[in-house]
Amino acid sequence: MNEIKCPKCGKAMEDKAKEKKLAYSFERCVRVCENCGCGASNAKSNPTYIYKNYINNLPDKKDKDMLDVLFNHTLNEKNREDKKIKFGFSTSEDACSWIFFTYFFKKNKLDVLKDVLGLKSEIKDILFWGVSYNDLINSKISEISDGILENNNIIKNLKQSEDNIGEISRLRTEPDIIIVTDEELVFVEVKVNSGMPTFNFNKEKNKENFEKYSNVKYYNNFDIIGKKYKGSINPFYELVRNWTLLNDLGGKLNKKVCLINLVKKEETEEIKVFKKAINESDKRIFKVRTWEEIFKDLEKKHNINISDDCFKNLRDNNCYKLK
Repeated sequence: MNEIKCPKCGKAMEDKAKEKKLAYSFERCVRVCENCGCGASNAKSNPTYIYKNYINNLPDKKDKDMLDVLFNHTLNEKNREDKKIKFGFSTSEDACSWIFFTYFFKKNKLDVLKDVLGLKSEIKDILFWGVSYNDLINSKISEISDGILENNNIIKNLKQSEDNIGEISRLRTEPDIIIVTDEELVFVEVKVNSGMPTFNFNKEKNKENFEKYSNVKYYNNFDIIGKKYKGSINPFYELVRNWTLLNDLGGKLNKKVCLINLVKKEETEEIKVFKKAINESDKRIFKVRTWEEIFKDLEKKHNINISDDCFKNLRDNNCYKLK
């Protein structure tokens, strides 16, 4: 396999084995730098870097204690350990989400985030995969109990919506980002490297799971997205789950709702079809924002240094480019 240099120390990685296998963790990597705890996936070119300790993939090492608590309380119980491992991947969408959105808390710039996302009122809290950032930062990490995080009013009501739809408790939908403002409830579906995930409609169980979210109040024409789209696949599952649960939750909390798809490219064919299918109003909005647009606004309108090292993960994943 091609020689790869460690992104931390710059030295050539040691080739541990001749056998090529799928690298879904540091321990499965063939090429590694033991000193830095970094491995390269087993792709021949443009490998993903995988860190033994996920925190080494993040710019702020002080986040570790907080994240260790968060990983134990994310909504999808089955996915908790895998999420923690994948946080150590250089291509991790979850890591990019955490880096980007916590930046505005740490720099006391929530008003800037409000502006670049086009929100109407002051941001009060942000939830990451079902865990409130306010609850994390306003409690002593060593004293956080299950009750503090899981009795959050947003999460209690979201779980009720999921239960009513028929979701399995350990396989709950966990929106990437939930933003709470005075007037609005916002779900952000974050995409960095992946496109819209596909759903195999040849499996009857998959079709049944999809149809659980087909509340007619929230759709003008569910039929155009609730079927096979190309061949046996359907790319709308994540957006449909988020749109339905967001609207149901917003009704419970008496808030306007907004679903934001944060992506690299705006007008894909699938996005156009989804827009036709949903029922929008002045109280329920769907919009697409691109990383490039947001970082342009951060630099031009708000004088944010977008070359800062804290955004390196997003640049490495081609979310935006420096000029």
